Amino acid sequence: MIDRLCSSTPDSYPIADKVRAINNYGDILFVEQILSANISQPDDYNYSALPETTIAFSVGDDTFSFPTDAIFIERIEIPNSSGDGYTVLKPKDIREDKTAWTGRDNGTPLYFDVAGEKFRVDRPFGYSGNMVIFYARDMEQFTASDTTKKPGFQRVLHQYLAYGASIEYCNKFKPERVGLYEKRLGELIAMAKRLVKKDRLKMRPATASRSETE
Repeated sequence: MIDRLCSSTPDSYPIADKVRAINNYGDILFVEQILSANISQPDDYNYSALPETTIAFSVGDDTFSFPTDAIFIERIEIPNSSGDGYTVLKPKDIREDKTAWTGRDNGTPLYFDVAGEKFRVDRPFGYSGNMVIFYARDMEQFTASDTTKKPGFQRVLHQYLAYGASIEYCNKFKPERVGLYEKRLGELIAMAKRLVKKDRLKMRPATASRSETE
């Protein structure tokens, strides 16, 4: 479809360049879906594991790194110091009250703040354990050597990747087509948002949070 939209050939638009463009536009599509989500969280069903992970902490720890594939964090749950359940940390901007984040004794955190690819809790842990991070992530990336993999979302939206990759090429070689393809891209983004809001987009089944099952 890409070569047809671009009037290109595998030589003029190599597969490696197509794949790079497809991955870029796939990530954009997932961000648009996630930001528009109502109840269910969109996720590429090519992944074999759910978008959650555990991070170990010890006494005195207060700063941690996010998973490398995370777009943003949905929620963070920490075990209670007594071990009888989980507490959901609340997001809070450190710039709102810097004094609340300094000079505090070890204990049980209540808040977290994001800074780049790291996050900090409002007080160092006074015990050891494993927190659970639920997050949103990018589309699983395509590679030039895999000719059988399909996008992990609704078939009706697959053409979004083709139009996006075509725009990359046409910007340089067929600029008269860009406006039309950008219009189609906008229509597909709008469709993706509507599907997500109606919870009709194919998604990975949700799992109950730790705090909800305790």
